[in-house]
Amino acid sequence: MEVFRDADLICVPSASCVAMMREHYPKLASESGAPELISAVGHLLPRIFEFSKLLVDRLGVVDVGAWYPYAGAL
Repeated sequence: MEVFRDADLICVPSASCVAMMREHYPKLASESGAPELISAVGHLLPRIFEFSKLLVDRLGVVDVGAWYPYAGAL
């Protein structure tokens, strides 16, 4: 919580890690009973993005110029 307190957003390259954070951080904070931790988690989670979701949903990047020359062969 300390490291990312002032970050505008946090980009995580793994969707499973983001899912774990969104699922377990609120539970852990709630179980701690610490209001400041519960609040910190509540402020942190909306700023966490998986890399592709950050590109598409937040930054609007839908074309990075990549292509696969054998797409028609599949």
